[in-house]
Amino acid sequence: MRWLQSKLFLVTYYLSMGFGVAWILSDRVVQGLSTILLAIIASELIKIRKATAPEN
Repeated sequence: MRWLQSKLFLVTYYLSMGFGVAWILSDRVVQGLSTILLAIIASELIKIRKATAPEN
């Protein structure tokens, strides 16, 4: 019985560890993608503003 309990504990431990790592990695990926998207949108806005701004 104790052997089974230790096996179950190890399985749940490794599963929770893997889940935590996957969660952190996906969070980083989402942050990176949103940062890239923000940079693209900002550069497009700057292009539009320069195109529509009257030349001095």
